[in-house]
Amino acid sequence: MDIERLLAELTEEQRRPVLEGDGPVLVIAGAGTGKTRVLTHRIAYLLARGVPQHRILALTFTNKAADEMRERMAQLLGWRPDHLFLGTFHSFAAQVLRREATLLGYSPSFTIYDRDDQKQVVRKILTEAEREERTPNAWVHWISLWKTGRRAPEPREARLLERYQQALREANAMDFDDLLLNLRRLLADFPEVRRQYAERYQYILVDEYQDTNRIQFEILTLLSEVHRNLFVVGDEDQAIYGFRGADLRNVLDFQRTFPGARVFRLQENFRSTGVILQAASAVVAHNTQRLGKTLWTRRDQGKPLAVYHFGDEMDEALGLANLILDSERPFSDYVILFRTNFQSRPFEEVFTRHGIPHQVVGTLRFYERKEIKDVLAYLKLAVNPRDREAFYRAVNTPPRGIGPQTLQKLEALAAETGLTLPEAADHLLEDLRGRTRRGLEAFLHLLARIQARAFSALEALKAVLEATHYLEYLRRTYPDAQGESRVDNVTVLVNSLEARTEEEGPVPLVQYITEVNLRTDVDDWSGSENAVTLMTVHTAKGLEFPVVIISGLEEGIFPHRSAFYDPDELEEERRLFHVALTRAQEEVILTHVDRRSLRRAEFLRPSRFLKELPPETLQEPSPPWWEEETGEAVPASETLALEQAFRPGDRVRHAWFGVGKILRVYDGKAEVLFRTGKKTLSLKYADLRKLD
Repeated sequence: MDIERLLAELTEEQRRPVLEGDGPVLVIAGAGTGKTRVLTHRIAYLLARGVPQHRILALTFTNKAADEMRERMAQLLGWRPDHLFLGTFHSFAAQVLRREATLLGYSPSFTIYDRDDQKQVVRKILTEAEREERTPNAWVHWISLWKTGRRAPEPREARLLERYQQALREANAMDFDDLLLNLRRLLADFPEVRRQYAERYQYILVDEYQDTNRIQFEILTLLSEVHRNLFVVGDEDQAIYGFRGADLRNVLDFQRTFPGARVFRLQENFRSTGVILQAASAVVAHNTQRLGKTLWTRRDQGKPLAVYHFGDEMDEALGLANLILDSERPFSDYVILFRTNFQSRPFEEVFTRHGIPHQVVGTLRFYERKEIKDVLAYLKLAVNPRDREAFYRAVNTPPRGIGPQTLQKLEALAAETGLTLPEAADHLLEDLRGRTRRGLEAFLHLLARIQARAFSALEALKAVLEATHYLEYLRRTYPDAQGESRVDNVTVLVNSLEARTEEEGPVPLVQYITEVNLRTDVDDWSGSENAVTLMTVHTAKGLEFPVVIISGLEEGIFPHRSAFYDPDELEEERRLFHVALTRAQEEVILTHVDRRSLRRAEFLRPSRFLKELPPETLQEPSPPWWEEETGEAVPASETLALEQAFRPGDRVRHAWFGVGKILRVYDGKAEVLFRTGKKTLSLKYADLRKLD
């Protein structure tokens, strides 16, 4: 491979880390600075140096990013490097654990439970325990916090967690947290296994390193302990997943953790105009947890950011609908970003009424739709007969006349004998008669057919649809447009697998089941439709659009009210706004409203982030929100000055809680009595306004 040709399309700033020698390397890559190009060229450079493909491990956070890197690698090299691992942390963990599962007491055919599967397990446990203080959805959230060490369970909670883990063990199943936890356990507790993988993967590259949590950090440390060839690319200003456990210290402390590490900065932005970068950089500069960088571009300055003020969320949706309809741009140029999913509803209603094509990305995953989970349940059960959730989903879909009493007998027999539910069903057949026996026999026969076709996921899927007449069942059950929509979804599943099989050859069933459990809607979203895209800012990470509309810039919405009392969370909200701005290539439109229907109609103040934008980056140099109707803003300076600015008895306004009276001031905090009750607020971050 011609290294000079390989490096020709790189800037000097990008070339330096690509050509760096062995050892730990941190590349601080600002938004739009070409981090994917650097990663793919670094891999190509290693191959050009003679590093065998199978010695390279490249880890990403989304399948979409991995797919994009694979395509770029193929274009760059002129051939596909199929023998290096390039994928997500979870898919790498699943691959390793399929090989080594028996060391941890699992079968290699274990199932990966998604959130819906987890909720079903929790629902059964809660029913048996007669506990209703939290919803299954809330319990699943808490279970993840406990398992990843972000919160310690109380004794009663610990018992539920223990029963949950036992249920997964009995089903030979792991949830997403288990994949990483079990990989760390495997590497930490089995030195020979750790040595085997550390020696195999001599070069480790990590994308979006700022999104790694402590478990992923420990996995990387264990894998790189022999050679220390860890090449990571990240941006502390785009660290927006603290709520999932991502640990910003992994980036900030990289040089301390890996002595001798070299640090490079990518600062030339190829995506956005100058004014967009100026605005985004000015906002994030208010944060303290930064390594620091200055984004710049060779592009022109571009149009200033537009700010629109509306009465409520329906006015906002209607105003933006008119703006889009009056534009000469295609619909696909626009994305509307919001902080939380509930904000999409007014846009969906108004856009539908006005005939504006639109698509909501990142809400209900394609693979979480009922009809998709129904057919996949058969495939999961064929791979892992101990998967109880898959068994109960498949056994009576479509209905086979297998009633609750029969299922209870199956459950009791399986518990007593240690048999799987399909094995228990086979033993119970001689005691059954009529429709129940015929239905159960047909079900077991179908499982055997699927298992016989495990060499090809496509053949297995076709066997399910043919034997169950599932598409006809959908049309009978939903005799309207909803039925056809569900049929279309199943058809898309089949067509996508057919196309893949034509290109790659038969996909083994166990590989296919692993992959679909780890895919998201964003992974499969192409943006090729001429439609306005609606998504949360978190979902938009890594994407770009000609025109970005950021909706809901009000205190309590963006930044979210949960960040009002925690400086670290407020900095993450600011990073989230920085990410939203830097998705834009040409134009940014910002909106805020006076009131928004939440639990009740809430009157809201414009977001503090609007005030942090330099006036020269905006269409209006003196926006109306700088004129405080409720009194003079108290500067967030020294604690003493803040305490002196407020006295007990002062009337104040808070963006979320409204008007209140200060009861006492101490240690940089104020205890305030609002209509909703007493609140203790940090004077530095609560942004209290004194009323005359």
